Amino acid sequence: MAVGAKVEIKTFPGYMPLRNDPTLKQVFRANCVALFGEDEYPEAGHRSDSTDMGDICHLMPTLHPYVGGGRWGRLITALVSAL
Repeated sequence: MAVGAKVEIKTFPGYMPLRNDPTLKQVFRANCVALFGEDEYPEAGHRSDSTDMGDICHLMPTLHPYVGGGRWGRLITALVSAL
């Protein structure tokens, strides 16, 4: 535009950015650390993947934790046992 170019911007519906609720994140972190120890709770930081959870988190408080490998089975077992 500054050099005489033209631009056309088209907006398409898509996923909103993921925004984890800070309170839910604190609760999840405390439970993970209590169950598995500090070393088992890494902070992932910003991610560039898309999910419909991004849309949902703009409507209500949500948490979309990422748990990988063998920890997932241990985490689910521990959380279900705690219920």
